[in-house]
Amino acid sequence: MFPNLVAYSQHASVGIYDAAAHLLRLRDLRRRLVADNLTAQVDFLRRITAADPEAAWTMLNATISRRRQLAVPPAHQAVPSRCPARCSDWLADCPAERVRDYVETERRTGVRWLGGTGSGQLLTSFAPLGPAELRAFVHGVGSLERLADADIAELAAGW
Repeated sequence: MFPNLVAYSQHASVGIYDAAAHLLRLRDLRRRLVADNLTAQVDFLRRITAADPEAAWTMLNATISRRRQLAVPPAHQAVPSRCPARCSDWLADCPAERVRDYVETERRTGVRWLGGTGSGQLLTSFAPLGPAELRAFVHGVGSLERLADADIAELAAGW
């Protein structure tokens, strides 16, 4: 992990999947690589929010390129911030049962639901703010730094 040169907040990191691989094709992006990267990012977020409690709005981004035959830049970007990004504040104010109902409705209709494992669910965005935007929901977890090892393993399995 290293500081993000194009930071969106005071504390921003980049965590690479594999130091030996400049690019990874989607088919080569293994569950273990994703889990290790998520674990490192969650640890970073825990440390930052403990040191700077005002940086309580956390976001994790991954970029998938359709160029170069579906190559993935081998990194996630963690962004803890003192203000919410995108629609984070709306989701934070939304009752958990409403979010659960939304995810269940998407699963039932199958229009935007991509899959899920246990409490982790992956959906395409209803109104994307960027190309090919996906959203991960982990029921019972209100913030990324609160993800347990089991939650991280579920998200990595769904990737």
